[in-house]
Amino acid sequence: AVRRPGASEPEVLPASEPRVSFAVADEGEYEWRVRAIEADGTPGHWSSQALFNRGRPRIARAVFRPGSRWSVAAGSEVTSFEVDVYDARGRPVEGAPLAAASDLGSVVPLGADGATHRFAFLAPEHVHEATVAEIRVADRDFATTAQVNVRPPPRFRFTARAGFATNLGALAGPWVGAEVAMKAPMVRRAWILGRVGSFGGGMEIPASLGLDAPLRADARVISASVLAAYEWSAPSGTLQVGAGPALHFAHVETNRQSGAMWDAGLELTVGIARRWGPGKALVQASLDFGTAEGTLARMRTGGLVVSVGYGWEP
Repeated sequence: AVRRPGASEPEVLPASEPRVSFAVADEGEYEWRVRAIEADGTPGHWSSQALFNRGRPRIARAVFRPGSRWSVAAGSEVTSFEVDVYDARGRPVEGAPLAAASDLGSVVPLGADGATHRFAFLAPEHVHEATVAEIRVADRDFATTAQVNVRPPPRFRFTARAGFATNLGALAGPWVGAEVAMKAPMVRRAWILGRVGSFGGGMEIPASLGLDAPLRADARVISASVLAAYEWSAPSGTLQVGAGPALHFAHVETNRQSGAMWDAGLELTVGIARRWGPGKALVQASLDFGTAEGTLARMRTGGLVVSVGYGWEP
């Protein structure tokens, strides 16, 4: 006996051999059972049911990961999500051409692995007030939705950073710094950054006129800069590049005397950030150009800074 997809009653097929043929037309799940004829010519008991699918099973349920509702800021980095699809019996459905779209922003397919489909949600560039975007995924007669809370983009960001710095010469050491960022008016994705940072360590002042032999010294460089930066979204996070003027203040101290000096220079920066909790975790690299000259030494106050940090967006 065979029950075809959508049928309420099975179709009994007579067979004079331990095999039977029947036409298979519709896609879906077929249920079949068999029974033998007893020695006295009466029908025996039906066997337990067996199932097989013709074509791809229909999707009956979808599970969004990390969930069916999350929050992003307008113009923020790309948010990746996954959708697992199952049939009515809870079995994964592989190979379904799952389509996804959003009424705000856009959805980009990133590929599929079995029954798991990966997508990226690109938030709209700007919203005037908090709103909700609806993401719809569908295949044939199945459809379901997830919701994304989209809030206006932040106007300020406060970042603490730590890392390692070198003046690409005799001075290198741990670096700490902070940054205040303000959204630039009239230009989307543009920011104005105010930064301060400091690093120091031991260095050697080479022999020169008035100094017969190299001299060990402790030095510290404090930098302050104002940068214009631009950010844009990518699947890996928010990318940032920036440039602007910088001031460097250096203090050098030996066992004999100490001295201070300063100079003006240029700072270039590049970084990547990803949302983590209420803010963003980031990795940045900055290259400073500057050289100062004082009574004790002439030293490069610029150099390379590689840091990690965390930014809060109120």
